[in-house]
Amino acid sequence: MSIRVLIVGFGYLAQQLTRLLQHHHHIVWGIKRSSVLQDTRTRMLFKAIHDLRPGDLPEVDFVVYCPHPDKPTAAAHKSLYLDDLKHLIQLYRQKESSLPRRFIHISNCAIYDRHDGEWVDESTPCQPKDRPMQIRLQSEELAKTMPFPCTVLRLSGIYGPNRHYLLDQLVDCNAHICFKPQYSNRIHIVDAARAIYHVMHLRQHEDLYLLTDSEPTPINTIVAWLSSVTGIKLPTAHRKESDDAGDQGCNMRINNSRLLHTGFNFEYRNYHQGFLAILQEKGMLVKPG
Repeated sequence: MSIRVLIVGFGYLAQQLTRLLQHHHHIVWGIKRSSVLQDTRTRMLFKAIHDLRPGDLPEVDFVVYCPHPDKPTAAAHKSLYLDDLKHLIQLYRQKESSLPRRFIHISNCAIYDRHDGEWVDESTPCQPKDRPMQIRLQSEELAKTMPFPCTVLRLSGIYGPNRHYLLDQLVDCNAHICFKPQYSNRIHIVDAARAIYHVMHLRQHEDLYLLTDSEPTPINTIVAWLSSVTGIKLPTAHRKESDDAGDQGCNMRINNSRLLHTGFNFEYRNYHQGFLAILQEKGMLVKPG
């Protein structure tokens, strides 16, 4: 049976999720600010969130909220994750006769803001010092005031085709080795979309899940492995910590047990499997993985 899904924010993750939903014959609506999109099967509304009106919202089973700010500033985060979300909540409060089954709020594991390599899970307190991440945490709480059930999904760093920061750094000779062990957490874009799809279809929901692969790994290990299998020279530069955009300065190990206990199986359970697929597609694999 087809389900109907509205995706608010139509970037890298949303487009992968849309392909998966459409593969299963589900109906997808998308809301996006700009009109640059080559997809004739998705019912798109090109409009800023704060300009939406009640009549713009289709009757759907699920709403996935995953917009991305144009800038990494606190002001941009506040506009998108607080002001725009408040507006969307107000619109749905005016549509109480035809509410969706669930609101899926996409968040970020960086809100844990941990720097000592410790394990974190859904029960770990969040006390971010970074203002944008404080806003993301506030946004999670705001999402729970939606007039229908909400599930928050915190994602670690997303990588995949056309998004592989560490590999790009290595190719451009900008990679470096960290002075001390710093753990990196990531999830392949395919598994990120599959996990969202999986959670949507659960019969019973927790209010929070962490979406990340099964092997948090020191960043130096990943850089060294990429160097080994591509034949690209191992970097000689050393720095205090990683500047991988996916980690956002954190050093922690994220536990995905709650997700696994729902029966979810990864297609790319660790960085080996995910990067091997990328390297094979790009023709960069010169040694067995």
